[in-house]
Amino acid sequence: MSYFSTYDMAHKFFYDDLNGYYTRANCRSWYNAGGYYSYGTRIGQRLKDKNGVEICLISINCFSHTTVKHLSELRSAAPVECLPVYFEYGDNAPTLTELANRAVKNMEFYAGQPLSRAANRDGFLTAYKSYKNLKTRFKISVKIPRRLVTLANTLNDSEAVKKLKARAAAVQREKTLKAREELKKLMEGRRLMDLARAVYSYDNPEGLTSDERANIKKIINPAGAGLSFIWLDDNGDFQTSQHIHMTRVEGLKALKLWAAGKLKHGLTVGFYTVLEVLPDVVKIGCHKIPVENLKELATAAGVINV
Repeated sequence: MSYFSTYDMAHKFFYDDLNGYYTRANCRSWYNAGGYYSYGTRIGQRLKDKNGVEICLISINCFSHTTVKHLSELRSAAPVECLPVYFEYGDNAPTLTELANRAVKNMEFYAGQPLSRAANRDGFLTAYKSYKNLKTRFKISVKIPRRLVTLANTLNDSEAVKKLKARAAAVQREKTLKAREELKKLMEGRRLMDLARAVYSYDNPEGLTSDERANIKKIINPAGAGLSFIWLDDNGDFQTSQHIHMTRVEGLKALKLWAAGKLKHGLTVGFYTVLEVLPDVVKIGCHKIPVENLKELATAAGVINV
């Protein structure tokens, strides 16, 4: 028996009868009654539109590395127009109405995300295009709110997108300034490492409520900052906001190297490797520690020349 690849299967799919069926042992893709499958999930569908023109619905979702390959083969083999739709894992035979509703669901999802980000804009427009194609080529009754149509028109307008991104940037600048002011006010007479201990330590030494701890975390460690903090526990050992313990001997060794400007990329601190030493942060293992925190720690630990 000659070798038969999944690429051969994709070609055979398009040139067989619409109701055809074919599978081969050890071949991870197969087809049946116009549906094309990868590991049992439908990723393609041959059918005729309302004008009798044959097209192929093809999955937007990829599911796995191998299915990405099967989708690529399907697109390459297609002698007809391919329309992207939202097939889902385990799909057998979703209706056109179900596919249209999935497109609307994805539009609603992306409409609620920050549209200043290109990935969210692309996600919304992909869903909108899928819905419009289904609505244009088939007789389906699914409708979408006018606001989604308006949003699609906005996102297809480059000047409108520039304005949207500018507004988002202005809002972010305002949030950053507000966070700095809140941090400045919060830290009046307080050390960053004490605040960190108050909100990250399991023992909750200041008896703060969960809401109070959450609010302080947002101020000292804003979304996206990914910072870690270190403080001295009651025994003088080093504790981190990621709940890592380091003995005073190990911690002082690293702190003295940093204070002397000798903490360099590649050095090991206990079980952790120094990844980066920057003017504002030091990255050690999975910890991204603010230099301000290190200065406070060095002073509290009695390390000189800081």
